[in-house]
Amino acid sequence: MLDFLSFTIENTPKIFGLVHFLMLGIFIILVVLICVFLRKTTDKQNKIILLFFGFWLLLFEILKQTILIYDQGNFEYDWQHLPLQPCSAVMYTIILAGFLSTSKKAEKFNQYLYAFIAVYGFFSGISAIVMPSAIFNTHYILMLYQSVQHHMVLSLLAIYLFVSKRIRPSFKTFLKGGAVFLVWCAFGLILNLILYAITKNPEINLMYMGPYTIWQIPLVSDFVKITNPWLFIPFYLAIYSLASLLSMYVYFGIEQLVCLIARKISGRKKKDTEEVSSGDNLEQ
Repeated sequence: MLDFLSFTIENTPKIFGLVHFLMLGIFIILVVLICVFLRKTTDKQNKIILLFFGFWLLLFEILKQTILIYDQGNFEYDWQHLPLQPCSAVMYTIILAGFLSTSKKAEKFNQYLYAFIAVYGFFSGISAIVMPSAIFNTHYILMLYQSVQHHMVLSLLAIYLFVSKRIRPSFKTFLKGGAVFLVWCAFGLILNLILYAITKNPEINLMYMGPYTIWQIPLVSDFVKITNPWLFIPFYLAIYSLASLLSMYVYFGIEQLVCLIARKISGRKKKDTEEVSSGDNLEQ
């Protein structure tokens, strides 16, 4: 069974290659389906959606961790692979939000969870879909699939929350999501300190919070070099949050453009219908 899960491929997928374009095509189709069929979901349906996909992601995360522990028969585990990075934090938040989604007492708190999933989850997912170099870096077939579908689901659930009006793109929403992000980052930093004290492994970098190693931020680290981890941490928090904020407004802009086009088409059809109706009346 473990050997089956550990099947590998010789060549990893390439950015803007066949697998990447296929992934983008599937993502676009799923976005359209969400916009068409999930605009008006009940609280019960929302709970089912969040819990199903939250536990779906968790199942594949467990399979991924199993492969990493098995290590093709070596049974070794590198603690730096402990699943607590921004994308993993969103997964856990989805499950928690699912359990609390029908609780009236937790309604306000759940808005913070929704905001984190929608804002930070959307950026975490969409950035990996558009530029998947970080998720195409494995030869394990199951891990490759897990990474691709994990980030797609994060983005799709974020879009679902926006489309179903459970959260609205706004600066206030961003601040709520940012508060949850800071809590996860603080938890990650504490775990990094504890695990380093136990393992002496400086590469453990949960939530990219160091402080014994510095995450190379894609594109940004090519231009900004920070060697002091205690200076890097606030810089990372600001950059990741800014990118999440911008991605939210990009989504909002696209949503408004689509709505405008839809209204124009609808208005044009209505006008044509009225002209046809008016012509029929004149003939009579």
